[in-house]
Amino acid sequence: MDTLVGDLTTLLALGSSFTALYFASVRTKKAMKENQELQRAPRYNPEGLWTELEGLKDKSDFKRRGFVNGIVSSEKTISSIHNDRIKLVYRIITVKPHYLSERNSSDFIEPDVKEGNFQFVPTFNLKNSTKSITVKNKEGQKFYSCLKDCGSLETSTLTTMTAFSVLWMKSIVDYIIRHVLFLRGFKIGYRESEWGVTVGSMLSVFGDIIYDAQKKELRIEKPKYFVGDVDSFINHKDLDTLLKAGAVGVCLGLVVFFMNTLSKRIKRRLRRR
Repeated sequence: MDTLVGDLTTLLALGSSFTALYFASVRTKKAMKENQELQRAPRYNPEGLWTELEGLKDKSDFKRRGFVNGIVSSEKTISSIHNDRIKLVYRIITVKPHYLSERNSSDFIEPDVKEGNFQFVPTFNLKNSTKSITVKNKEGQKFYSCLKDCGSLETSTLTTMTAFSVLWMKSIVDYIIRHVLFLRGFKIGYRESEWGVTVGSMLSVFGDIIYDAQKKELRIEKPKYFVGDVDSFINHKDLDTLLKAGAVGVCLGLVVFFMNTLSKRIKRRLRRR
């Protein structure tokens, strides 16, 4: 009975490892293909694209794919809730637990936009010199190092009496938790943070660039990435792909290990016979 249970456990582990290996391989292959595209993608500016377009006799089939860099501008804007002088074309508000270890920290990490609430203008422009390109906004946009921290509001879950009576004790315990146990410490409230793409900022947008003959405008219809620095973004994607490849190696190692274990079990059983 123990032998049967052991065999079933090994087979289950082997099947799980094969499944993990398959999905890890698919993700890595997809990431490598995308990285190659990003590395080879041309980098444009609005003026250069308009110059290229105006040199063509037939403009109807004009289509390019790559990064377009320019200064963000828009007639329609969204005012920051923390500073109405900051104008945005895309706003994300996140609400996350606030920990005691972050109480005196001014360090902010760019948010996971999947967890945020979005608000954006339908379109905005990327400009350089006297030329511009229209960018069509969409929900769930992917960002990299281009979101401005517009401010945050912290809400405490501690009462006034609790805050004064136990905060000092929590600080000591929290230090032990963070520096000895390497955990995040006590949750003392929530932080609502506002992030956004600001008017006047420099931005690179990756996607398909088309010419709209009716409106006589160049437009990025379905932008894939909003990026602050293209080279840094590509290096980040390369590192992410490397980590995915590492996951493939781990899964492959598990497959080999469990296959070897199953093989030894079968050999031992045959010897007993």
